Amino acid sequence: MPNIINRQLEIRFPNDDHSTITGSNIVAESMTITRSLCDGDFKLGGCIATSFEIQLFGIPPDSIQGKKIQVFAWEQYYADEVICPATTLFPNVNIYPGMRPLRQQGRYFFTGTIDSAKRQQNRQIIQVTAYDDLYTLGNNNAYTWFYNFANYSSTATMSNVIAGLWAAPNRLEDLPYVNRFKSTNGNASKMLALSASLVTSNYSGDLSVSEILRSVCELTNCCGYVNERGEFDVIDFKESNYIYVLENYENLEFEEYVTQVFDSLVLTYGGNAQKILGRASTQAHPSCYYCDDNVISNCCNDSSVMSLLAKGVTDYGRLLYEDYCYRPFTLKIEDNILPDDIKQCSIGSKVKIATGLDTGDIQYVNSFVMADKVTGIINLTHEFSAAGAQYQSKYDKEAIT
Repeated sequence: MPNIINRQLEIRFPNDDHSTITGSNIVAESMTITRSLCDGDFKLGGCIATSFEIQLFGIPPDSIQGKKIQVFAWEQYYADEVICPATTLFPNVNIYPGMRPLRQQGRYFFTGTIDSAKRQQNRQIIQVTAYDDLYTLGNNNAYTWFYNFANYSSTATMSNVIAGLWAAPNRLEDLPYVNRFKSTNGNASKMLALSASLVTSNYSGDLSVSEILRSVCELTNCCGYVNERGEFDVIDFKESNYIYVLENYENLEFEEYVTQVFDSLVLTYGGNAQKILGRASTQAHPSCYYCDDNVISNCCNDSSVMSLLAKGVTDYGRLLYEDYCYRPFTLKIEDNILPDDIKQCSIGSKVKIATGLDTGDIQYVNSFVMADKVTGIINLTHEFSAAGAQYQSKYDKEAIT
């Protein structure tokens, strides 16, 4: 993607229930988009709703409240080629030899639903906040549906659970998708041992669609999210071998440690039972991936089934290997600084960031982009980041059998 010299933002209403909002009604540089895969320490699953904020003026708040939007921009840039004299092309006031023609391209930034539109102290300006469909559709209560599913399809697979979520009325049938889960660790096709009584005792009538979806993603070693076009997709951190090298940026902060490899997985299931897989730690402080909030495992009551699911995550999904080790960081970088070959760097990407430090010090930050905060409109800035403690220690037994 070339260097952008102008960006004309549009807020479109795909249901045609409002006219398109353009730059004449948008407060300059007021856009903020926050997209994330992990909230704090490293955790699989994702399914964290993306937020979009912007300030508008001259728009009545009640005219856009609760409406579906798609944020799009026309980006203008100069082409690499230059204009040369030709028999069919002659210089004039708008064309001259050596001139680079002006081009434009389209770019999507966000798709979701306006959650609030509030007037500010300056009553003509309204603050708009919107969220993607993981918030609006994911908040639907799926308790009754999941109870019935566990009661009548207890040995179904996670693929069947996902198919049911997308097929059931008032759940995810309106959410387009690229991928709904990963199949590489084999867990998506393994038979479960769901218990309707466990659904009742664990969730007591309140269970959101997004929690079920997140739990499936966690057990298939991926993180779910909704992309800029409003499509659900999943990211496997270790899947891509491509590494984005970042050398020019505005600011970089990073931790003095790389997150420690996980020694064990503790997965709760049934009532208070635990399935533990791992090894004795060689570190001063063992690091454990402790999971007590997975809907699928908490509603399963068979130890052998849990052994297979845990093995899929730890061995085939490589959770207990160095594939998931990274250095926490925060990087601020202008959109135009990103070289053309790495413009697609976004959440889930592997990055190698040059620090500029001397040999013998930390010369590169090797990490994943776990969050991306976009601010501005014409002067567009990314804040890529990854948070996480050096080791996770909710389970304190060093010797794992």
